[in-house]
Amino acid sequence: MRFYLRHNYKALGRILDDAVADGEVRAAELTITTLCKQLESELGSGDWAPAEEEAAEIMIDRAVAGYGRRFRALLDACPAAFGALTQLTMETMENSGSDLRAILTTCTRLEKLSLDSCRPKFAAGLWRVRHARLREITISLCHFVGVDLAWLPRLEHFVLFGWFWTTREPVSFGHVPRLTKVKLANNACNPGQRTPLKLSHILRNIAISHLHLNFDGADIWVQPEISRRLTDVFCNLRSLNICNVHRQCGLTWTMFLLQSAQHLQRLYIDLVDHECAEQAARKKVPWEVDAGFKHYSLVSVMILGFLSVDETMMVEFILCLVETAVILEEICISEDPNAYLCERCGCTEPQGESRFPQTDQDKDAFSKRIKEGRSTATFKMHIQSIK
Repeated sequence: MRFYLRHNYKALGRILDDAVADGEVRAAELTITTLCKQLESELGSGDWAPAEEEAAEIMIDRAVAGYGRRFRALLDACPAAFGALTQLTMETMENSGSDLRAILTTCTRLEKLSLDSCRPKFAAGLWRVRHARLREITISLCHFVGVDLAWLPRLEHFVLFGWFWTTREPVSFGHVPRLTKVKLANNACNPGQRTPLKLSHILRNIAISHLHLNFDGADIWVQPEISRRLTDVFCNLRSLNICNVHRQCGLTWTMFLLQSAQHLQRLYIDLVDHECAEQAARKKVPWEVDAGFKHYSLVSVMILGFLSVDETMMVEFILCLVETAVILEEICISEDPNAYLCERCGCTEPQGESRFPQTDQDKDAFSKRIKEGRSTATFKMHIQSIK
């Protein structure tokens, strides 16, 4: 069920509450949204005078606060409905710490919780999460100083997109014995991200098997490191996604992840090559690969996005992978038609000529550069263009 927090929100809540109380509904999925995203989109796309923009922002802030009050009234008025929820999504509203605690205590059957663009009522604070049944949590663009997953015995999947105004770790993991899938995404242009994160520290309490890192075309916000602690953290890692890496940051730094994840089987890298006026120049991440390093588990590599990426950089990186991965079975390189799209500046066209191999002859020549001089090379190479 999905509804807007409009004037009739209590009537809709009572209908669901009565249905649950009468035994007609045993489990429910609810999405509660507002009109604030639409207002923010209009503000971002319009040509506003400074005074008009300031007035519009004040109006949106008031609307977000008002929707938060409506949600709390709905939660208090419909305990049976919220007690039956197995999935709850909340979008663009203001919530106090007591609101979030009330959600966790009232929604005792909750298995999936998603917060999208929700703001704390007062100064951004730490959100401590304790729940017996939650299996999946997604937090997107919410203004928390940090999230403490203190006690979640059934949590399996956690997503955090964007963190603000924090000099501390954006998330900490307490008792989460079943957590194996984690996705972290952030734009390092955010002034709150002052120092790179050390994965060996932030992921130290979980047995992660699937890790997704999204850099949003900005600077790399993880600290390359080789340590026994990181090797222990990655001892169960089987699948690694590294997304929206800008070509200016290079690719060699990703090898520190392979060096620490000795059981990694699948590597996916997504490149972007868009020059946006909204972002400053990115920093290339220096990293020297150990010449004697070998990886005995990696079997599949997928690299997406090759429109105008420097071919020499790409070839050197692939050669490094080939030399490192002893039992590599396949490498797939695919041109990404969306590599130049940008929501910030509205770009919809590539800014440079594509260097991706287009003809069969070009693809054969590229494959030959990779395999040349390697008589033991048994891996398959797939090159997929969009034309």
